[in-house]
Amino acid sequence: MTTAAASRPPRVPSDRALYLVGIGSFRDPALRASALDYTLKGPLRPQETQVIPAAMSENGLAPASARGGGGEFSDEVMKWTLDHWDELVAKMPPNFASRNLRLTGGCSQEREAKLKQFFADPKRSGPGIQATLRRMSDAMEECSSLHDREAERVERWLNSKVTSP
Repeated sequence: MTTAAASRPPRVPSDRALYLVGIGSFRDPALRASALDYTLKGPLRPQETQVIPAAMSENGLAPASARGGGGEFSDEVMKWTLDHWDELVAKMPPNFASRNLRLTGGCSQEREAKLKQFFADPKRSGPGIQATLRRMSDAMEECSSLHDREAERVERWLNSKVTSP
């Protein structure tokens, strides 16, 4: 499936979302870069703009990283999202902008600090941004604290359940 094929009307309308998720499932770095570029330059509807990077960030085929987001490429997607924030926001109604923050989630204090610094700039504080960032910060702090407190104990317990062949 090429990006050009994904932009044509599918026979079944719900297939379009599947095509876009598929475009966000590439593992090759050049194809990932092309897919993210298509997000900005392709003929996507505002509500579709997040589908490709979200699929890449929340890669269900990859184990979640211990401290990043939900998938193998979540750090790459976060960096891309912040690098292209203004372009992403320009493609959608102002009240959609805060939805882009879902592409930056994770479970680390470093990530939280980077987001707070990025959104400290008043020109990036559109409708809902600060409220969404506060909710995300709470979740990131809770996740990070839980990881710091319990990860070693859970790992020991899991290792104790593994039987040697």
